[in-house]
Amino acid sequence: LYMREFKGYFVPKNKLPFWDKLIINGGMLLYQRYKIIGIEEKRIPINAINSVTLNKGILFCTIIISSMGERIVAEGFTNKDGKEISTLLGFN
Repeated sequence: LYMREFKGYFVPKNKLPFWDKLIINGGMLLYQRYKIIGIEEKRIPINAINSVTLNKGILFCTIIISSMGERIVAEGFTNKDGKEISTLLGFN
């Protein structure tokens, strides 16, 4: 099994100074959004993911991951990390 961790590098304008993190571990995707108090987490089996969309800017992208009834919008990742995440989740 492998584990790969990606952290957003900048603070999106609609959030306080906190960041998003995506962890791909075996057959599971873990999304973490750090907040003032605590961490919001979502877990999705990779085989349940229907689509991965990258909204790219000059350097950074927003990653939109959709599955049945669940949608993750992870912000602040480099375009390179976004492409790698998409590939690891089985979408090119």
